[in-house]
Amino acid sequence: MSGGHATLTPLRQLFARRVGLLQRESGLSVPVYARRLDIPAKTFERWAMDGVVPHADTLVRYALQVDVSLDWLFGLSEERGSAG
Repeated sequence: MSGGHATLTPLRQLFARRVGLLQRESGLSVPVYARRLDIPAKTFERWAMDGVVPHADTLVRYALQVDVSLDWLFGLSEERGSAG
C-alpha cells in the first residue's frame, strides 16, 4: 500500500502520523532512528508512510522503547502516557 495517507483507514492514518511525529521529534534521520529501534529503515518507513501496523510483540516493544502508550499511538488517548 503506497501513495500516502489518503488511502488509509483512520486508525492506520493516525498510527502513521504518530510514529512519524515521534521520529521527527527525535531529531534523527529515519535510518538512524530505525537502527536505534533495531528495525530495518524500510520497515519503519512502511509504518510511517503506509500505516502498516506491526505485529503485537513488535508494537509493544516499540511503544516501550519510545515511552508512549499504545492508546496514544492509535488515538484512543491524547496523553502520550507510557507503555510501561
